[in-house]
Amino acid sequence: SENAGLVIAGQDSWYLEEFDSLERPVTGTTWTSGEISRQISWLYHDETQLVRTRVETDATGSTVTDYDRSGHVLSVVTGDADGNELTAIRNSYGEDGTITESIETAGKTVKRTTYIYDKNAFLIEKRGYTNGVLNIVTRWKDEDNWTETVYSKGRVVLVATYVDGERQKETNAKKR
Repeated sequence: SENAGLVIAGQDSWYLEEFDSLERPVTGTTWTSGEISRQISWLYHDETQLVRTRVETDATGSTVTDYDRSGHVLSVVTGDADGNELTAIRNSYGEDGTITESIETAGKTVKRTTYIYDKNAFLIEKRGYTNGVLNIVTRWKDEDNWTETVYSKGRVVLVATYVDGERQKETNAKKR
């Protein structure tokens, strides 16, 4: 099978995209001033048009993004030029396709966000943790009305209330 290609040229750069026998892009290479400056490759779920993995590489490192068959981002991992992991985001989804958890790591910092929905798949609560410690809870009554509760060292330090999408006057939690 012949691989088809597409070339786009500019003043100091050009881009070549190569396709597989199923006419899916498999690599995209950008040259700047005669040197490869960026390369992207795509892997697919079986014989489908659904991207499974996208890898982008440049002089500083790479970004690898994995997707499920519904197109949801399962993970995004960045690495330096030596292949060491710098940051990672890993997501989990429920059977209905709603995100249930997202874990973001950067160095020694781990941020975890959990999501809770009602029976109609409407987001009603989001909790944010840093290194295992709860630091924010957002609760929605509906799309335009919610509260954000900020914690520090396990204590409530701020409650922000939004009515019709507008933040109401701040109320500091009472010191205990």
